[in-house]
Amino acid sequence: MAWRLCMYINGEWLKTDQQFSVTNPATGDVIEMVPDGDHSHAKLAIDAASAAYKSWSSATAYARAEVLQKAYSLMIARKQVLAELLTSEQGKPLKAALNEVQYAADFLRWFAEEAKRSYGETIPSARADQRFIVRYQPIGVAAAVTPWNYPISMVTRKVAPALAAGCTIVLKPAEATPLCAIAVFDILHEAGLPAGVANLELIDKLGLIGNAGSVGAYLNAEMKVALGDHPHVGDVRGEGMICAVEFVADKDSRTFYDVADKIVPQIAAKMLEQNSVIARAMPQGDILGFAPPFCLTEAEADQVVAATVQAVDAVLG
Repeated sequence: MAWRLCMYINGEWLKTDQQFSVTNPATGDVIEMVPDGDHSHAKLAIDAASAAYKSWSSATAYARAEVLQKAYSLMIARKQVLAELLTSEQGKPLKAALNEVQYAADFLRWFAEEAKRSYGETIPSARADQRFIVRYQPIGVAAAVTPWNYPISMVTRKVAPALAAGCTIVLKPAEATPLCAIAVFDILHEAGLPAGVANLELIDKLGLIGNAGSVGAYLNAEMKVALGDHPHVGDVRGEGMICAVEFVADKDSRTFYDVADKIVPQIAAKMLEQNSVIARAMPQGDILGFAPPFCLTEAEADQVVAATVQAVDAVLG
């Protein structure tokens, strides 16, 4: 299936003169080239989401649920294709990718139903002439950043509840896995989501480190100001270690980013090379994906500790 290699803003697929490459982590080969956005695209996306907010927030819960349910059906129909894309772009085994697409779709179905259950509540009063009513209302435009390790499910985990609640959203996926996010937004578009309700901006942070001076400077300029501090943005959400850095990084953030994005994976790879106990415990090498329990003998525990020390020494010198 051919994917649109574009950003998605105000219901339109946009390209830019600047692009960055998406690579297969197993081979290092370039899969595709995608647009590289900037502050102007973030503003365009937020303005579009703000303009669409009034009509989307006033739509009935059943209307919002219908779009999410259609998106669920489309994602299930494309499950194999999406899983193959996820494997080529992110690197997890096809079986794990198929599982991820399933629970990514489940977020869409779950929140399609939850959209119809925003009940509110009535609170008793001590006075006979008073009645307290709680109503839940959408907060406005949501800004979200999603990580590379679950590039489909974390997109639906952020987008689905926002849309169900009546919020509009601007999302920036990890620069390592933009194709999966594009595929999700293609589904939302085909499901009939109105223009401006969900917007996708692609940014290559790493490619701009030199121009911006540091990751912190870039993120403050492009993400914190454009998203978090924008007057139309009501909520900012991130997922995972890197996403947290994207919103709070300032001083010494280049070092923080390198530790999270480069050094930790290198240490993990060395640990898997040097110790069969770890390799058996995690045959997929998914050290950053989750924190699995280890059941080890005392001797094996000593091996794991020694392997960890050796891996750190090998990477950090």
